[in-house]
Amino acid sequence: MFPTFPHRKWYEQRIDTMEELEQHVLNAHFPEDAYFRGMPSADFICISSFYRQYLQDNKDSLNWSEQQVGIGVTMSLPEVGKQQYKESSFEILDYFYKCLRELGSKELSFNSIAYLAQHYGLPTNLIDFSADPKISLFFACFDEKEWFTDKDCTLYVSDILWHVKAMMPSNQTIPMGYFKHPTENRGMTEAEADEMMFNMFTTIDKDSSETVTPKIELDEVKYSARIHNQKGVFVYHCDDVPFDRIMHTSNCNDGFNKVFVINKELKPKILEKLNNEYKINEKFVYPDVEEDPNLDLILAAAEKTKQKFDLP
Repeated sequence: MFPTFPHRKWYEQRIDTMEELEQHVLNAHFPEDAYFRGMPSADFICISSFYRQYLQDNKDSLNWSEQQVGIGVTMSLPEVGKQQYKESSFEILDYFYKCLRELGSKELSFNSIAYLAQHYGLPTNLIDFSADPKISLFFACFDEKEWFTDKDCTLYVSDILWHVKAMMPSNQTIPMGYFKHPTENRGMTEAEADEMMFNMFTTIDKDSSETVTPKIELDEVKYSARIHNQKGVFVYHCDDVPFDRIMHTSNCNDGFNKVFVINKELKPKILEKLNNEYKINEKFVYPDVEEDPNLDLILAAAEKTKQKFDLP
């Protein structure tokens, strides 16, 4: 029912021993712009919770067809009506924020509304990453409901700002369009043009690009201890093609993008190591109300929203 992405195979690397984990993850020197995503099953790819929910809700009416996802690369994907798909996702966020405000929340940026919704159980078009590979390892190995104990897990490594930087004039080998001569065409310097493009591709709004890496509002991160402890960062991907497509087609020559496929037998050993050596455990990544004073408010708003839209 969900798409797969077999084209990621070329940047997969297996980890079958704790020594390999130490070498390639825990003691590795990743680039500064590397971010991480852990998933408990190697069958999973980078799709958002709203995308999954949308496919489930419309499974009997969606047509699937071969679509191009890269140069000479196609894959079978559902044909999603993009406008209705986008509007449906924003309806959930709008109602969630309405509930937050009614319950006493301060005003929040749309970026913050989206990542609060994502972190507290609502389907959004955000995809979670972390700045810390150890946090993502926890999510790869932690399986509270024991649904994936018989599955290898994965750790994605990606530069989630790649698509942002690619649009900045200073990073373009061949200047594009309006920014070919920014001082002549728009009366702005290259630095000013860079800043404009950076802001455009790091801010979520209803007219934003299909892929945005939203800026974390530092003064608002304090609003959620959960996001703070998880060192959460996000990709907003309101597209019918999985985010893996961007990983597959970007930076393909520098070895930056990677998917570590971790042997299922290592999961309990990794969780034990994370707890004993780094104090990363369920209580840390999901702090209770004593550490997260806004927890009850956020959960109440999320529950009201689930009831409104008949969400699980």
